[in-house]
Amino acid sequence: MFYCDPRTQQPLQTLFEQFHQKLKRLHEDLDIPYYYLEWRTALDIIAPLLLMAPTRPGGCPTA
Repeated sequence: MFYCDPRTQQPLQTLFEQFHQKLKRLHEDLDIPYYYLEWRTALDIIAPLLLMAPTRPGGCPTA
């Protein structure tokens, strides 16, 4: 979440913190490792995996 407008900084910061806690709890509940990464770093990590994934018509990875 980006919040450049000073009037929205606090409400959006609060929403981000709530969402982030829910996401971390979900990972704990499902026993899935959680990693907090800068988004471009995460894309660099998963891009090769996505390129290897089988696709269906339209180029979408299969489930």
